This record gives sequence, structure tokens and C-alpha cells, in this order.
Amino acid sequence: MNIDEETKRKIIDLRIQQKKKIREIVSEVGKSSRDITIVLREHVIQQGQTTMDDKGKDGSAQDYLLPNVKAYKLFDEGKDPLEIAAELNLPGLQVQQFYVEYLNMRRMHKLVIIYQEIQDSIGYFLKLFRLGKEKGVTPEQIIKLVQMADSIHKLQDKLRNIEGKVLDISRRKSVDLERLKDLHDETEAAQEKLNLINKTFEVKYEELKEVMFPSTKATELC
Repeated sequence: MNIDEETKRKIIDLRIQQKKKIREIVSEVGKSSRDITIVLREHVIQQGQTTMDDKGKDGSAQDYLLPNVKAYKLFDEGKDPLEIAAELNLPGLQVQQFYVEYLNMRRMHKLVIIYQEIQDSIGYFLKLFRLGKEKGVTPEQIIKLVQMADSIHKLQDKLRNIEGKVLDISRRKSVDLERLKDLHDETEAAQEKLNLINKTFEVKYEELKEVMFPSTKATELC
């Protein structure tokens, strides 16, 4: 690592004073995340030692450690952020930031970058991981399933389109059935009317025959 003192001071200022994230510092100073982590770790150690020297040798050394150094030690003992926040009486966001710094110093910067990217969605990824592990699904298979998501969405859209067409056909079929029933009723009514007209015609025809041909009936009586 070859970093001049001015750059080191800038890294410390960006991290401590301006609360910049590691990836933001990388972009601003042009150094790797590993180099930046080393600079910050050395600063923490130096600050912790300076604090102890200023306070003297009275009392426990633990009492003179900075809050972040105390948090690092507790993380190293396996305690979670919630326990540490309660034990050190620190805000949750501050403990969370200490945890990110701790992971960086443990050379777990890739995990830190992933965590900073997903943050509140970490529960989703853990659920996906546990489900995949339970079902015996490999990461490669999960990636393929995710890549298939676009095709699945298209199939869902196509299915909704087909369902809409089927519903439209069903509606039209229902309307056509109603029209067919009406036509059937009209046909029956017309047939009854025609039968009535035929009967009336036959009666009138017989009456007309009697008027026009009275002798025929008289002859038949003789």
C-alpha cells in the first residue's frame, strides 16, 4: 500500500466527518477498497491508543476505547448489532455503521458492498437462500429461474389476454342465446297466429261455399 499522508487524511475525513461510504471514497480518491480499509483500521487503532495515553493508566483499558472500537471487539465475540446497541447504549444506525466497518476490516468488503446495495431487502435474499437450500436448488438454477421471469410475465400477459377473449365470447354467446330464445318465441307466436288465420279462413270458406252454391247442399239432402 502506497498512500501519502494527505490522501490518508482525506480518506479519514471522508469516512469519519462526511460519513461517506467505502465505494464513494474509492471513487473520490482513486484507491482500492482494501487500501482504504487499511487506512481506516490504522486510524482506529491509533485513536484508541491516543485516547488511552491521554487518560493515563488508571482504570480499565476497555473504559478508554472509542465506541466503534468497543463495538468491533463485541462483534468479534459473536454478538449481534442489537445486543451491542443495548450494551453500549448507542443508536441502531451508528451500530449498523460500525458493523459495516468491522466487516471491511475483516476483509469482507464484498459482503459489505452487497449489504449496502440490498440493505432492507436482505430478508428477501435470506428467504430465497433458505428456500433454495431446503429444496436443493443450486444458485445456477435460481439464476435461470430469474432469467425466465420475463418469459413468465409474457405468458401471464398472454393468458390474461386469452381469458379476456374467452370472457368476451361467453358474453356474446349469452347474448346470442337470448336472441335465439326471442326468435323462437316470435316463431311460435307467428305459427299460432298462422294457425288461427288458417282456421278462420276455412270457416269463412265454408260459409262462402254455402252462399255461392246453395243448390248443392239441397241436392245432397234429397
